[in-house]
Amino acid sequence: MTDWGEAFAIAGTGIGLVFLTIVVFTFVMMGLTRLFPGEDTETPQPAPEPEVGDGPQADRRLAAAMAVGLALAIQSKGDIQPGRPTGPSSKPSAWKLHGREELMRSRMVER
Repeated sequence: MTDWGEAFAIAGTGIGLVFLTIVVFTFVMMGLTRLFPGEDTETPQPAPEPEVGDGPQADRRLAAAMAVGLALAIQSKGDIQPGRPTGPSSKPSAWKLHGREELMRSRMVER
């Protein structure tokens, strides 16, 4: 480990070869894209931003849209009732218990 010069020479040679390979691949890819050009694709145009007005007119439009949506939902479902969130079942299944047991056994440390 006393010859640091040789170590730096080998490291520099390796880094230089990697860089040279990247440059060669870059030129090869540039040449291939000139020989075989791909299809011209149009760049997608960004969608125009919707105009959002301030003031009471915008509030009326929003309220009208909400009212129409609510009316359509009431017509399609008939009676809307809020649902209750369901939590985990109080009685675990045999498959769930088996999976937990397998997981715990896999983490056990042999003594």
